[in-house]
Amino acid sequence: MINSVVQIVGAPGSGKDTICKRLRGLVPDFDLLIMSEELMAAARGGHEWADTIRYNMENSLLVPDNVVNDVMFKAIRARRSGKDPVNLVLNGVPRSRLQALEVFNATPGKGVGGKPLFSIIFETHPDICIDRLKNRPGRPDSDTPEKIAKRLVAHNKHWRDITAYLIAWNKGHFVINEQAPRSVDDKLEEVVQALRNFGILVSDPVMETT
Repeated sequence: MINSVVQIVGAPGSGKDTICKRLRGLVPDFDLLIMSEELMAAARGGHEWADTIRYNMENSLLVPDNVVNDVMFKAIRARRSGKDPVNLVLNGVPRSRLQALEVFNATPGKGVGGKPLFSIIFETHPDICIDRLKNRPGRPDSDTPEKIAKRLVAHNKHWRDITAYLIAWNKGHFVINEQAPRSVDDKLEEVVQALRNFGILVSDPVMETT
């Protein structure tokens, strides 16, 4: 069972994955779903759209909305079956208005229907994103200048539409603004404060500096 849903969105290289992985160890009553991980697992695990997922991710294209929604809701149902109530963090979704609408209009059978929705929006300067992606270890094939540029173009195509929708329709939103480089700890503190502002973080996490 899910109490509320927090959607975390931002450009590739905005640092949202790093923040979410830190949250995973800090906040016990949150369940974290990182969409890129779920899509890669679906591609490896023989999902009916595995070839499409693999092709799009390898070529820096957005995975089709219907495929993202199918993978997302299956992952949510698998995680929540028989578990204690938690708050669900969806990282990296929505990437389009249709994905946002699917979560907003979801029925209870999909695991998130009727739950309060909140959003944390990473507004990060493009040069910061490019620099982080270029210097990310272990991914030389996927982080070439051409593929980085392609990913950012795909992201920007829907970004303003998505953020306008989340701000208008979600119960609450919080913007993490990074126009000059900021530390992970600095942004993490802001995310934790946002969760407090939403009223869904009651106990204080133990903040460990890196």
